Amino acid sequence: MDIAKLKQNVRDHLEKVFLEQDKALAKSEVQKNENKKKLEHIEAQKKELMKKLEQSEAKKNELQEKHEQSEAQKKELQKKHEQSEAQKKELQKKHEQSEAQKKELQKKHEQSEAQKKELQKNFEQSESHNKDLQKNLDHSEA
Repeated sequence: MDIAKLKQNVRDHLEKVFLEQDKALAKSEVQKNENKKKLEHIEAQKKELMKKLEQSEAKKNELQEKHEQSEAQKKELQKKHEQSEAQKKELQKKHEQSEAQKKELQKKHEQSEAQKKELQKNFEQSESHNKDLQKNLDHSEA
């Protein structure tokens, strides 16, 4: 009877071991399924983050291009500003030359006016002298 009891104990023990293995296997399957779901979730998040990264890279490239265009426009405006400043200086120089010429012409005009007055005065004196001569001539003929 001891052997029968031992056999029964062995059977009970093996049954218990198999049950525990089944429980552990079932638990392992549940854990495996949970890990699979987590992995799928992580993969989905990874795809979403990759998509956002690509969009971010595209936006970065677009902004970089706009920045380069802006820099080019800035350089163009700077160049135009420098040209404008050079033209302004040139015009200022021409204006100063024009003012100097104007003063020179004004001076010549004043000299011309003085000469005109002098000639007018000489003409009037000559006319007066001619009238005096004409009177003298008229008196001498009379």
